Amino acid sequence: MQDRDVVVLPRKPDHVSESRTAKLTITKALEFSSQTLRSGVVVMADDALPGSALLFIRGAPGIIKDLVQPSSVPADFEQVWHSVSFIGNESTFCRLKPAPLV
Repeated sequence: MQDRDVVVLPRKPDHVSESRTAKLTITKALEFSSQTLRSGVVVMADDALPGSALLFIRGAPGIIKDLVQPSSVPADFEQVWHSVSFIGNESTFCRLKPAPLV
């Protein structure tokens, strides 16, 4: 494993763990695909339950929107996305999902 495969992030003060940081180890990189218009990584947290992982996916807003629970999408999603795109800014959305290891 290389140093870039490990990320240490601060935790929220109210997190159940006593540790002030979370160590995430990237176990698999999902390369960008022009067919799916997304990429991602599978990570293991240092204090994760055995057999569990986190999946981070990033991609075009319209693609990621179709991957999430409809109730988690803000009502003004389309308006915000189009206003950001209209002024020439690129937009990338991310999704985090707990995933069982197979």
